[in-house]
Amino acid sequence: MSAPIVAPPVESSHVESVCIFGSDHRLVGTLCQPQSGAPKEVAFIMLNAGVVSRMGPHRFNVKLARHLAERGFVSLRFDLSGQGDSRPASGVHSQEEQVMVDLREALDVVSHQTGIRRFVIAGICSGAVAAYYFAQRDPRVVGTWMLDGYTFHTWQSQVRRYGGKLMRALKGLLFNGRATLQRLFGALKLNALGKGQEVVDYGSNRHPTQAEYVAAMQKLADRGARHFMMFSGDIHWYYNYSGQFHDAFGKHAFAQGVTVEYMPTIDHTLTRLNAQQHVITRIGTWACTFANPPSR
Repeated sequence: MSAPIVAPPVESSHVESVCIFGSDHRLVGTLCQPQSGAPKEVAFIMLNAGVVSRMGPHRFNVKLARHLAERGFVSLRFDLSGQGDSRPASGVHSQEEQVMVDLREALDVVSHQTGIRRFVIAGICSGAVAAYYFAQRDPRVVGTWMLDGYTFHTWQSQVRRYGGKLMRALKGLLFNGRATLQRLFGALKLNALGKGQEVVDYGSNRHPTQAEYVAAMQKLADRGARHFMMFSGDIHWYYNYSGQFHDAFGKHAFAQGVTVEYMPTIDHTLTRLNAQQHVITRIGTWACTFANPPSR
């Protein structure tokens, strides 16, 4: 009998362990660390995207964590209170405030286990909103990665937005002329009155005004925080060309610390493997800009 063929062990670049943490041990996360060598001095925190568990849509957070570990970064992906494997909170705080509490406890447990004191918060949609607000609260946050976070229109984005609606309406006239015209004029009337505007569902009723956003982002920039914002093609009603962020905020000093990428062919939940690989590679490259502590 021939000897069995045994595949050689696959060398892993990371070590993963489950963490149960928080003031009442309700939160569950997965700590991912480099297999060897001293880790970088910045750790990544990844939270839920909507109601998706800490794995992320299509296991995106898992793949991102392991990619970052190859580059020497520690990360924690965890479930917010009442989501995934984490138990519900006591109800003392509002839902939005509880997210802030959960994030603070996530930073605390990583600091306790690794000694790292500087963090990047990575979030998709509602997770991006959480990253934006938490960064303002905790000075340990030195950066954020946000996919489909808050958007602000420019005249060009509005032209593209309503131009697209008009083109579809004109095409509709070929098949159902009267009904299409009624819907078109009804929509134009509502928009003229400031009603009927679509609103991105970030899982929150909050949306800062442009002035509030500028003030918050400038405060973050003043303490050295940097950001990587990506926008998918699925939110083309709100963000629909590559220069939109620069046109809206380029005159403000904080914009110099913001990296922006518009990805019109990539969907909101990063369904395709090549889309995931593109985003993960870009985040890994950006992450390496945090490899060294800030100059004093």
